Amino acid sequence: MDERRRWRAAKAAFVLICMALTAAAYGAVRDRAVREPSPDDVYLFGESVDVAAPVAGDVVAAGRRVLIQERVGGDVMAAAEDLEVTGAVGDDLRAAGRSVRIDAPVAGHAVVAGMVVDLGKRALVHDWFWAAGDEVDLSGVVAGNAVLRGRTVVIGGAVGGDTDIEADHVEILPSASFAGDLTIRSRGDVVVPDAVTVGGKLRRARLQTEAVEVETGGLRWFGWVALAVLAIVLNGLLPGPTRRSVEALRRSVAGSTALGLGMLAAGPLLAILLLATGAGALLGLLVLLCYGALLLAGAHVALSVLADMGLRASGRRRRGFGWRFLALVLATVAAALLSWVPWVGPLLIFVGFLAGVGATGLALWRGRAAAAD
Repeated sequence: MDERRRWRAAKAAFVLICMALTAAAYGAVRDRAVREPSPDDVYLFGESVDVAAPVAGDVVAAGRRVLIQERVGGDVMAAAEDLEVTGAVGDDLRAAGRSVRIDAPVAGHAVVAGMVVDLGKRALVHDWFWAAGDEVDLSGVVAGNAVLRGRTVVIGGAVGGDTDIEADHVEILPSASFAGDLTIRSRGDVVVPDAVTVGGKLRRARLQTEAVEVETGGLRWFGWVALAVLAIVLNGLLPGPTRRSVEALRRSVAGSTALGLGMLAAGPLLAILLLATGAGALLGLLVLLCYGALLLAGAHVALSVLADMGLRASGRRRRGFGWRFLALVLATVAAALLSWVPWVGPLLIFVGFLAGVGATGLALWRGRAAAAD
């Protein structure tokens, strides 16, 4: 990737954050759509985003559901709970979400992360393809190299370069083909059907499971205790910003969650791109530091909202810091117990964390706007 393209990608990531914050500052927009062809870049944030007409430039989008149905001439950078790309992408694709489905040609490379990542049969990635998720399904074609990471990886498509897979479970379908080397690291045995073509070397390795079971319960509780201490300290030192963040989340749960998802996806990408440019290395480090602080603040806000709900329910919301201290401790215990519930618990914790990150960003934006006035 040359210098110009790096800066274009960095600009798109930065604008994603700024545009999402700006839109959220005016309240969450339920639906945003492109209905007429656009000759310029398009930036969209809302409950539902639909690109239903061709766009000549880049598309930067964030929302609970994002649909890219028509051709985009430039890059696509999108974050959503459910993301679907069925329109051709003229350059690179960077996507993150709970469910990400790509079923269209991508002229450049594609970087995708999500619980479910699906590269459909109509998809053709002309450059390299990187994907990470709980479930990764590659049914389309990748012209370059493919790097796949997940709990379960299923391949029924074709890869024109080298393929590197690391997953607990790997399934190679008879329709798959690999022009280059195929490297598989998994916890179980992987059967490569005879009908599958491997043009290069086939390497298989077993991911080792530790023979001695490591006791992680204590470490998990230590992490929750650290979060509780963080929330208590920040509530005491920064009562005003905490209150504004809590109110921002209470006013717009969906908007805060969607915004948090966009910020979570765009922050590391922006930092990496800045670090890669050399000239922006110091700015990239600063972005990483701010990003880490934002994540901690998001966890703090999520626990504060849970504590605030408990205080409101008990009628003791204005009874002093002692009651808030107790409420934060109980909120942390409740969240820790919830995290042990299979599937549902971690998902709810993650959604609450996203909402806390988004509410923090929204409160910071509104505080900056108020200070400017």
